[in-house]
Amino acid sequence: EARRWGNGHPNIVPYQVFATRDGHVALAVGNDAQFTRLADVLGLALTPGWETNAGRVADRARLIAALASTVETRGRDELVAALRAADVPAGPVASVGEAARAMEAAHDEGWVQESDGMKLAPDPIRLDGQSLRLRSAPPRLGEHTDEVLAELGLDEAEIQALRNEGIVG
Repeated sequence: EARRWGNGHPNIVPYQVFATRDGHVALAVGNDAQFTRLADVLGLALTPGWETNAGRVADRARLIAALASTVETRGRDELVAALRAADVPAGPVASVGEAARAMEAAHDEGWVQESDGMKLAPDPIRLDGQSLRLRSAPPRLGEHTDEVLAELGLDEAEIQALRNEGIVG
């Protein structure tokens, strides 16, 4: 029976996200040579059996624990650079802010749209190679709560009761 593996892969180890000292890194070690290079970069001793993916899958819990305790001592960007230099598939897990800044930088600061004080990602739909123009800002949290609840049949007293109980803002 299949089971959940979180962000791990059921048949390839290691193939998941690990916490570093200052962020997270995704490792996608798809073969034995890559694993050997990973172990070299991390200074990790190769436990018998870990030299093959089948052995790593069989000893997943111990291997992941060993990797996690080693990776958590390293800085995210420094580790990613070392792994890439060793030809080990790895990448930083970006925060939302980092991802947005990277997209903005990659598109000559023209990626983000602004409306009503909010920075927004552009519409992914393109017409003649151009993003669609933003017609209005998205609603603020709770901006339409009263209208939605009224459409559902609640009267003002019921809506106020929900507010008083902290159920809606």
